[in-house]
Amino acid sequence: MDSRIQDILDIYHAMIETEHNSPRELPHGGRDGRQDQRLRAVGPATGQFINILAKSLKSPTILELGTSFGYSGIWLAEAARASGGRLITMEMHDYKSAYARDMAVKAGLAENVQTEVVPAPKQW
Repeated sequence: MDSRIQDILDIYHAMIETEHNSPRELPHGGRDGRQDQRLRAVGPATGQFINILAKSLKSPTILELGTSFGYSGIWLAEAARASGGRLITMEMHDYKSAYARDMAVKAGLAENVQTEVVPAPKQW
């Protein structure tokens, strides 16, 4: 894993640490119109695990439903790049998708990631 990817993962790991140790509750939101700022990350061990699994595939097209802020997408995009594949990731919230896309660019993985914003159905 190259240093640009590791630098981005380090940023996410700091966010995860802050979220887990923060004495205040991060605001809930999302479906009710407020911006949900919780990372909801899978964590480093699970990230490594899905990276290893995805790398075992030949030229995979990986579909991720629920981008959130893009942590697991970095792991999946790195695996897709290493195995000649790509990641398609979908998120309901444009601000989360934009953050994830920016982090993929900074990690040097943008060519391997297709981000889509797909609004929630009206009945939600």
